[in-house]
Amino acid sequence: MTHRHALASILAIALVSVAVRPATTRAADLSEPKAAAMAFATAMMTNDGPGMHAAGIGNDEQWKVTETLAKLVVSQQKLSEAATAKFGAEAKMPVNNQLKNVEDKLKDADVAINGDEATITAKNPQPGSEPVKLKKEGGNWKVVLETMTGKLRGAGAGDPERLGKLADAMSELADDISAGKFATVAEMRQALMTRMAPLMQPARATSAPAAPAK
Repeated sequence: MTHRHALASILAIALVSVAVRPATTRAADLSEPKAAAMAFATAMMTNDGPGMHAAGIGNDEQWKVTETLAKLVVSQQKLSEAATAKFGAEAKMPVNNQLKNVEDKLKDADVAINGDEATITAKNPQPGSEPVKLKKEGGNWKVVLETMTGKLRGAGAGDPERLGKLADAMSELADDISAGKFATVAEMRQALMTRMAPLMQPARATSAPAAPAK
C-alpha cells in the first residue's frame, strides 16, 4: 500500500474528512438505528467522548482506536483551518462535509432489524464499504465498533499509536503554520509530506529468532 493510499484509507474509512461542528449537550436520539448511527457519527466527528460512548458499543481495544480517530478528526480540521487562514484558498486542505454526506446516505439507507440487532445498508454503497451494524442495549441502539475498527485493521490502518502520532503531527504542523514558520504554500506542503511519510510506513513484522538445533 502506498503512502497516499494508506493515508486515504485512514481518513476515508474513519470519516475524518469532515467539517467539524460544535458538540451539543442535547441528549442523542438512540431510539432507532438510523438516529443512533447519526448520533455516533456526530459525536465522533466532534471528538465528543461521552457522546461516542453513549451511542457505541465495543471492547477496550476498539474504543482506543475509535477515540484516537476522533482526535485525528479534530487535528485534520485544525490543520485545514490554519493553512487556509495563513495562505488562503490555495492552501485549503481537502476537507469535505462528510457529516452531511452521512446524513444524506442514512436517509435513503435500508434498515434490517432482527430482535436486538440491526444492519444499515446504503442504497449505493461505495466499493469496499460494509453495512453498519448496531445492537440494542438498555433500550438504546448503539453502533457496533467492530464495523469500523475491523475495516481499519483490514486496511492496515488500525494501530492506535500510529493514528495518535498522525493526529499529533497534524496538530503540530497547524501550530507551526500559525506561528509563521512557512513562507509559502510549497514549503508547508513539503513539511506535510515530510512529517506524514514516515507515519505511513506499514509496521514491519518481526519474528522471534529460531531456536537452536538440538
